[in-house]
Amino acid sequence: MNTNKVLEELAAYAGEAPVLSVYLDTDLRTKSKDAVRLMLRDQLRYVDGVPAELTQRVMDYIDFDYDWRARGLAIFANLDSLWETVPLPIGVATRVVWSDLPY
Repeated sequence: MNTNKVLEELAAYAGEAPVLSVYLDTDLRTKSKDAVRLMLRDQLRYVDGVPAELTQRVMDYIDFDYDWRARGLAIFANLDSLWETVPLPIGVATRVVWSDLPY
């Protein structure tokens, strides 16, 4: 994956649909996978306006496709055509943002 290219594309995003930006601390040295999943569910629950199917897609990715090797993860997604996952070499504060642009 060319992370710089992905970040350039996200910076230039001009889509019409809002974007869900998820930053997730996936460092398993300090917590379990279940704790990470619970933290993400809690964050998603408190963000207004996110379609349930998008929330489910994010949770399905974490539950079934994420390989858990990176210490952090960023996901940028919407219901149109945007779906980017960026493994991060460091842990990040877990945060979820629903906005017109990637956060």
